[in-house]
Amino acid sequence: MYYSCMTSIVISVRIPKEVKEYLERNNVKISKIVKKFLISYYKMLKKKELRNKIINEIRKSLEKEEERKFLNLIRDDRDTR
Repeated sequence: MYYSCMTSIVISVRIPKEVKEYLERNNVKISKIVKKFLISYYKMLKKKELRNKIINEIRKSLEKEEERKFLNLIRDDRDTR
């Protein structure tokens, strides 16, 4: 996976006591849930970032194309005078 070469860090998360007790009674590993959530969130942000880059590139390309069309119209107009 792409995040396997990252160095790891330790984080502290505060949750309500009753939530912690309930999860522990049901053998739920809070650290695994937090880890999965953070990785999922990271992936979502990276996709969003990539999507924004693609949209910006498309926008730039369209702006250049519109500029070319506009300049061609001006040239055509000059040529007809």
